[in-house]
Amino acid sequence: MRRKRSLDLSIDLTPLIDIIFILLIFFLVFSVIKKDKFIFDISLPKTRASHILSKEKNIKIELNNNSLAYQNKSLSFKRFKNICKGLSKKNKFILIIDKDTKYKNLLKILDILKENKLNNISLLTKKINAN
Repeated sequence: MRRKRSLDLSIDLTPLIDIIFILLIFFLVFSVIKKDKFIFDISLPKTRASHILSKEKNIKIELNNNSLAYQNKSLSFKRFKNICKGLSKKNKFILIIDKDTKYKNLLKILDILKENKLNNISLLTKKINAN
């Protein structure tokens, strides 16, 4: 009489783990990294100076030729002037200005901010790679 051998059946998880890691690497490599979204198509000027953005809440102001956007909402210079009257002096303003913008439009923004004593202003630029 023959004795039945007991078979130890188990699933080998090594190939499954390998496939999961390959898929993870694939999705990490081909995923799109989210960049700051601007309302206007803005071409920033380039500089060698490094800029540091703080973690605190910033107020974004975009300027593109004759268009103005405040916190990702397009509005007029007159409306922007009214909004600035109610803002705190502690706010930090980041000006995102197209390199082809007319100088007089930049001066309008700066004058409005100066009238309301809002002096914490930063200009956003693209950094040039140092070679």
